[in-house]
Amino acid sequence: MAMTNYTKWLLRSRLAAFIGGALFLGTSFAAFELDLPARVTKILIPIGLCLLVFGMLDSLGLIQRKWVKAAIREENQRMRPGS
Repeated sequence: MAMTNYTKWLLRSRLAAFIGGALFLGTSFAAFELDLPARVTKILIPIGLCLLVFGMLDSLGLIQRKWVKAAIREENQRMRPGS
């Protein structure tokens, strides 16, 4: 079974949110518990937060609204019997 645009969109948005969360939480933990240098923390925490917010907004369909609607329409059409 080939991956549809809808499936690719879901995977991309969830992966971005997961990586962002892991980067943010991992960096925060390393900064407080393992004394990660502040220079590294100032770079990684905002990147992690941006990825996390992007992934969350994208998974809700708020970033590429027209493309997401087209992908959902395509998926619904593919799932209809007789198509």
